[in-house]
Amino acid sequence: MTNKLAEIKIRHVSEQTRYAIDRIVAEKNKNAKKKISRQIFLKEWLERIPENYLNQKQDSEVSLELKEQNNLLKENIKALNVLAAYFISNDIEETQKGLELLEKIGDDKNEN
Repeated sequence: MTNKLAEIKIRHVSEQTRYAIDRIVAEKNKNAKKKISRQIFLKEWLERIPENYLNQKQDSEVSLELKEQNNLLKENIKALNVLAAYFISNDIEETQKGLELLEKIGDDKNEN
């Protein structure tokens, strides 16, 4: 299978944007052995869009998972603080309440 190249033309880009792109290209060319043109820069950048999009989507999914894990961790820390208070009290009845609470929390987590 051969790779066919498509021609993409972009019109009506502001002068500000064109100057900004030219500054980026000049910066990249400053210490580069192989100089690139605006067209080559834009072509390379354009070809990375699909990969960047997929990475951004994956990062968003990971971010949501991390937020969920963070919320669970906060809940567990609160529960541990309550349990610690029960156990530190040195009161057998309070300690028993703490153990019952620990068991209930475990049951609640297993139901989800």
